[in-house]
Amino acid sequence: MMSSSAFTDANDSELPLPPNTVEPVSILKFAPMNQTYSQFGTPMLLAAFWDGNLIIYQTQPGVNETIQSQVMLQNNAQAPILGLAWCID
Repeated sequence: MMSSSAFTDANDSELPLPPNTVEPVSILKFAPMNQTYSQFGTPMLLAAFWDGNLIIYQTQPGVNETIQSQVMLQNNAQAPILGLAWCID
């Protein structure tokens, strides 16, 4: 069972959440690695929280099978976010 401080990757490996994550996460989605999103060079992770926060992280491999992340964009929907999807324009 996944803990509240971790998420799973495509291989069902448990990975820790990005640092400074305080509110419970409602959903996480990695961006598809297609032409639109691959221009950023590393995978992006979209995190939605029960307090309405929405954060896009740019990720890169770290040490000891961890993921380093940097906040690219943060916004608040003023209500819990229960679903996410990446869209190709």
